[in-house]
Amino acid sequence: MRKACFFLLLTGTLTQYQHAMGQVVPGRKLDSLKEIAFVARPDTNSLSAFAELQRFYFNLGRYDSALYYCLASVKAAQKVTNPSKTARLYYNTGLVYTNLTRYDSAKIYLDKAEQTAVSTKDTALLINTYNAIAILCNYQSDFKTAIAYMTKVAGIIEESGNDKWTVFLPQTYGNIGHNLIAENQL
Repeated sequence: MRKACFFLLLTGTLTQYQHAMGQVVPGRKLDSLKEIAFVARPDTNSLSAFAELQRFYFNLGRYDSALYYCLASVKAAQKVTNPSKTARLYYNTGLVYTNLTRYDSAKIYLDKAEQTAVSTKDTALLINTYNAIAILCNYQSDFKTAIAYMTKVAGIIEESGNDKWTVFLPQTYGNIGHNLIAENQL
C-alpha cells in the first residue's frame, strides 16, 4: 500500500514537472533569441537568432509573426556583411510571403536569394531557391516556368554527383511530371 501511494505521488509529480517545463523552456528560448536578435549593432549571431525565430513561427503556421521577424532580419542583414546569411534570410522571407499568398513579394525575395546564391556559389541554397520559385510558379498556374526551374534543379543535382542531393532527383522529376500534366503536355 505504501509503495502504491509513493508510486502515484511520484507519477503525479513527474507529470506536473514535465508539464511545467514544457511551457517554460520555449518561452525562455524565445526571449533569449529575441534578446540576441534585437541588438543595437547586429552581427552574424543576431542574424542566426532571427532565422531561428522565423523558423519557429513558420513551423507553427504563424506566418504573420514569421514575416515580422523576416523583415526585421533583412533590415539587420543590411548592417552585417555576410552574403551567405543574407541570402538565406531572403529565401526564408520568400517562403513566408508564398505561404501568405503574397506572390509578388515572394518573387522579389526569392529573386534576391537566387542572385546572392549564384554570386556566393551556394549550390544548396540555389537548389532550394529554384525549387521554391517553381512551387510559386505552380501556385500561380505558370506551369511552363515551374518546369523550367525544376529542370534547372535536376541539372544542378545531376551535374553535382553529390549523393546527398541525388536522393531528391525522383521527387524533382515527379514535380516536373505533375507540372507537365497540369500544362496538358502528358
